Amino acid sequence: MDRGLALQGKGDPARALEDYNQAISLQPELALAYFHRGLAFGEMGDPTHAIPDFTQAISLQPDLPEAYSNRGLACFFSGDPERALADFDQAIQLDPDFPELYNGRGLAYSAMGDYDRAIADSTRAISLRPDFAGAYYYRGVAYASQGDCQQAIPDFGQAIALGPAFPGAYALRGHACIEIGHYDLAAADFGWVIEHNPYDAAAYNSRCWAHFKAGRSEQALPDCEKSLEVAPDFVHALDSRARVYLALGRLEDAVFDFEHIIELGSEPELYRQAAEELSRISLPGD
Repeated sequence: MDRGLALQGKGDPARALEDYNQAISLQPELALAYFHRGLAFGEMGDPTHAIPDFTQAISLQPDLPEAYSNRGLACFFSGDPERALADFDQAIQLDPDFPELYNGRGLAYSAMGDYDRAIADSTRAISLRPDFAGAYYYRGVAYASQGDCQQAIPDFGQAIALGPAFPGAYALRGHACIEIGHYDLAAADFGWVIEHNPYDAAAYNSRCWAHFKAGRSEQALPDCEKSLEVAPDFVHALDSRARVYLALGRLEDAVFDFEHIIELGSEPELYRQAAEELSRISLPGD
């Protein structure tokens, strides 16, 4: 058991798993062996096998809040937020001052579309641990999901300021900035994403859109081109480039992109919009 914990601490859950199996064969009533084996499965990206181990740990030691919370996370990542919610409720009853439990329950509420309760839980987590970057991040996600970008932006900023664990906060803050017309700030955030991942087609497209919305179509076009260089059939980038072409008066190029969107047929709403745009475009000689 001790060697398994050491291996897991060194980032080797697969080898730790072997030791936990041995510990369970020797002491089948040892709750912590099941618990740590469940953690190892979770670290290996296998929540399906983690859940029964957490359940067994709970049956052997019902007052173990970590078993409920980790089963809750495994259920959440398995696509079962309702079951996750019940586990986080139980964990909070056992340990009401542990901020990670409220953050986890907030994730479950968000997945169920209950953003008000998600925000309340993230706020509670922050009150218990003011430097909890994850709670700011997920509260920002909940605010953005409600369309409240004014509240989301400072939360994403706080998550960024507190630590590097949430690079996605830059992209989400960028999208929120676009929604409220802060296009330069959005372009800067997507620039950070691109600097750290020069193959992020979505980030190039989003910066393209920020420039386009700011009236900088000439500056937007290279980002659309780069996005499509990385992902040639990325329909959102095709749509962005088509609209940039329209703004630049390049009607034939815009028609080509709108027709490509229709050929791909992968996004019904963009398909509909492309058809509408094509019906309005009149090329010379038509």
